[in-house]
Amino acid sequence: MAHEDAQDQCKEAWNQHSEVRDQADWEFWAQLLALMYEWVKALQEQTTVLERAVQATGNDCQVLDTILALAIIFMPTHCPTPDPSPGCSLEATCCLAA
Repeated sequence: MAHEDAQDQCKEAWNQHSEVRDQADWEFWAQLLALMYEWVKALQEQTTVLERAVQATGNDCQVLDTILALAIIFMPTHCPTPDPSPGCSLEATCCLAA
């Protein structure tokens, strides 16, 4: 009889310990899930910012390409191509400056 009482007490203690462990486990997973949610949210915000930056860069490149294309289109055919060397001035090579 005493042996059965000791077994029952042991089982009861084990069950209580299991419940406490399970509760702690659930709390841990809830915190982990909340952190993962915040992480995904931060990644989405970063993606949005990067998308805007890439789009702005793309728009800037399109504007620059348009300006350069127009500059080439409207350059007189008898005007020599500007020399890109460091000491060269545009006034010395382009007939538009004359």
